[in-house]
Amino acid sequence: SVTHNTTKSIQNVIKMALKALKPGGKYMAFDWFDINSDAYKNDEKIEIDSNTFVFKNGYFAGLGNVHFSDENHIKELFSDFKIDYLINNIKNQLLPTPKLNSSFTFVATKSL
Repeated sequence: SVTHNTTKSIQNVIKMALKALKPGGKYMAFDWFDINSDAYKNDEKIEIDSNTFVFKNGYFAGLGNVHFSDENHIKELFSDFKIDYLINNIKNQLLPTPKLNSSFTFVATKSL
C-alpha cells in the first residue's frame, strides 16, 4: 500500500520506519511499480508529483495515487539504509492483450 501514496508521504513512511527499526532491522518491500511498465508508459494519467500519478484509464484507473520508481529513485528514498537486495520483477503478459508489467522487490537494512 505504500506505493499508493505521494513521494512526500512515502518519504515520511520511510522516516517512521527508520525511527522505529533497531539497528540491523529490515524494511521489506514488494511490488513497487517500475517506470518500465506499459501502464506507466502508455496509459493516460494526471501527474501529482514527478513519480506519482492518478490514472484516467487502464489497469490503475480508479485506484487513486500510484507511485512509480526506478533503481535510482529507490536508492535515493532509502539513502539512510543499506539495500541488501534489489530485484526487478518483469512479467510479460501475452494474452489477452500483450503488456509488460514490471515492479521491484527489495530488502533494506537500517545501518548499525
